[in-house]
Amino acid sequence: MSESVFSLKFAALPVAISALLHLLAFVPDGVTASYAAMLVIGIIYLLLAMGLRRNLRWVAWLTFLVMTFGAVAAYMVSGGSALHHAWYLAIALINSVAAMVLFVCLWKPAQQNHGA
Repeated sequence: MSESVFSLKFAALPVAISALLHLLAFVPDGVTASYAAMLVIGIIYLLLAMGLRRNLRWVAWLTFLVMTFGAVAAYMVSGGSALHHAWYLAIALINSVAAMVLFVCLWKPAQQNHGA
């Protein structure tokens, strides 16, 4: 059986992409104090993605809230140079995608293991 788009394992993909964008945030901004915060956020996002890959539903709830907040925060700081603007809009977009996938995953009841 193929993996559904609306599964916690699939939701880990946009979260991991967002983590990568956070870890590489020195590209538009250089290595600054704000990059240190982006580095920490990127590491946290990687940990959340790992929890989603393990199908941990409580991590999905936490990640849904974090991605929703992160999308808004990234959009709010998306001003500045063209590269900075595009980079942070990409983060806002991918966080929004992750939040939407997680919303659908969490809306469905948790799958029960039934005997064969």
